[in-house]
Amino acid sequence: MRAGYVISKPLHQTQTKPIEQEGGWVKISLKVIPNNELIGMILSFGKDVRVIGPASFKEKVSEEIKLMTKNY
Repeated sequence: MRAGYVISKPLHQTQTKPIEQEGGWVKISLKVIPNNELIGMILSFGKDVRVIGPASFKEKVSEEIKLMTKNY
């Protein structure tokens, strides 16, 4: 997991202090307007990141992943 990286190099200035979760996951929050740049940044972490909300943004990321898998 890349939690240490995200903690030491925040993704955005609004990033909240990490909250440790079960299984070694770390939960952070960002206060940003969702956009394609954010989707790209999230996808760059591969399997090491999970979007939990808002639901509309989670769906956009999920749809992008589905489209990506069609290329392979």
